Amino acid sequence: MKKVILIIAVIGLFVSPLYIYGQTVNQPLNISIYLDLSDRIINGKGESQMLRDTAIISYIIDCYVNDVVRRKIVPCNDKFQIFFYPTDGINNPSQLSKDLTLHLKDYTTAPGEKKKKLVSMKKDMLSRIVPIYEQTIQNKQWLGSDIWGFFQKRVKTLCVEEGYRNILIVLTDGYIYHKVSKLQKGTEYTYLLSSNIDQPNMKLMSCNSGLQDLEVLFLEINPTQFAHYAKIQNIIGTWLQGMGVSNYQIEETDVTANITPVIRRFLNK
Repeated sequence: MKKVILIIAVIGLFVSPLYIYGQTVNQPLNISIYLDLSDRIINGKGESQMLRDTAIISYIIDCYVNDVVRRKIVPCNDKFQIFFYPTDGINNPSQLSKDLTLHLKDYTTAPGEKKKKLVSMKKDMLSRIVPIYEQTIQNKQWLGSDIWGFFQKRVKTLCVEEGYRNILIVLTDGYIYHKVSKLQKGTEYTYLLSSNIDQPNMKLMSCNSGLQDLEVLFLEINPTQFAHYAKIQNIIGTWLQGMGVSNYQIEETDVTANITPVIRRFLNK
């Protein structure tokens, strides 16, 4: 695990993040990262999916920290969190959620503690994430992800804070499925798989509304067939629009050096 975290730290040295200029004055950042722990984590091309995901997380944390430093740490109330949904199979999910969340407003009376948290943030979070990937791969018990159910039940409460610039980054292969949310009504589905993506007029069923204050970036889309990429973009994009999300982007998997500029441009919008 230490070796993996060292590799990510080295990647961070070569991929220097820029500051985030998208938010207005007095508008703090609220960045959420959703990790898909399905069997996608063993289906990556080239380098392991764990390394790809953790390199992306590392870069986003660097962008977040640098932006807080640019705006001066003491007055900042920015929020950053990483999560899995559902949390079945994860030991002590409540503690994990706490460890993977940093809300600077909790340290308004202790500015020195804010700086300390920011300095150790990347190391602390990666040290919690890497073992979950390693254990999942070793056990071959894929926790999966319920992206549709998350947008239905949790996205507003977990990812949208009033007065913040709310950004949700989803790391997934683009196929959406979980047994607890499986439903079909005509050509509308709560899941997106190779088995139904080619169905005429196929759509993801709408599950929410009023998400105008949420920006969404899907990364690491990795379809089993090349032709599915454009379909995944269209289906997920239409679904997000239907929920009110106006600023969104859906990007296929690529080497880290090609993904970081995509992240930077999205954050700088």
